[in-house]
Amino acid sequence: MERGIKILHNRIRCKICGQILESKSTHQFVPCKCFCESGGEKGCFVDGGHSYFRWGGDPGTYENLSETRPYTDEEVDAYNAHQELLAEQYGFSINYMEKMEKDYKNVMTDSGNYYSWSYVDYIVNVPLSSSRYIKSSKAVPFMGVVLHGFVQFAGTPTNMEGNISYAFLKAIENGAGLFFKLVYRNAEKGEQLWIMQFSVSIRGRRP
Repeated sequence: MERGIKILHNRIRCKICGQILESKSTHQFVPCKCFCESGGEKGCFVDGGHSYFRWGGDPGTYENLSETRPYTDEEVDAYNAHQELLAEQYGFSINYMEKMEKDYKNVMTDSGNYYSWSYVDYIVNVPLSSSRYIKSSKAVPFMGVVLHGFVQFAGTPTNMEGNISYAFLKAIENGAGLFFKLVYRNAEKGEQLWIMQFSVSIRGRRP
């Protein structure tokens, strides 16, 4: 790692309403009062936490109050050691995936990290919608854009979805296949086991 700048405080002040804004975690979007009230037409916002700087609005409407410092030698050494460890772990995984690709005609993975995608034919449990872990106004089919035409993929089991119509629409939007989870047991007996009711969706009409 080259010696870079460590962000201590990602902070700005709005010159219109005077509010001081600080983003303390990655993707924490913090708008000022006038930005919210005007629907984004005036005012400003800050984003990025300690990972990156992202300020919005007219540059003349906010003042930079952020604080930074260079990384220390100890921090650089710790980062480089961590990267070497990751490279070692990834190397083992990649070697194993190469062997799997050579030994088997088709390989499927459950989600899987990006470095595994080149070695598999099918990926299931791919997130096709927004995680909704953070506030967002819209979502785009990012995974569909990345994977469509490169590898066969599908989202979570369609028959386990709470809203099957929504799941179908998301699959169409992403160009994904449909994935179903089946049980090789008598469904009626499965219903009698209370634990199965939490892990298996039993649908259809009895005769």
